[in-house]
Amino acid sequence: MLRAPDKGGLGCTVPRQGRVSVSTESFLRAVEEFDRELIAAMDRRITEIEAGGLDADVQLDVEQLRQEHRLRSGSLAVALRHAPATDWTAVREGAARIFSTR
Repeated sequence: MLRAPDKGGLGCTVPRQGRVSVSTESFLRAVEEFDRELIAAMDRRITEIEAGGLDADVQLDVEQLRQEHRLRSGSLAVALRHAPATDWTAVREGAARIFSTR
C-alpha cells in the first residue's frame, strides 16, 4: 500500500498507459536491493520479538520464525544461481507461428 509522503509512505505518479524498458542488470540490482532491505527489516522485527516485543496473548514459535527467516535470507541468491535451459529460438519460432495464424 502506498501512503502519502507526509505519512511516511512513498509518493507515486503513474501514467495511465505507456511502456518502460530497463536493462536486465538494472532490474536485477533493484530486486537484490529490495531483497536486502526486506530481509533486514524482517530481521529487525524478529529481533524486537525476541526481546519481548510481542503481546503476551500472542503465541509464536520464535525459534521456528528465526529458522525460516535464515532460509528466506538466502532464497534470492539460490534462485539467481538457477539458469533454466530455455531454447529461445524455439520459443520465438513458436510465438511467430501462433501470431501468424491470426
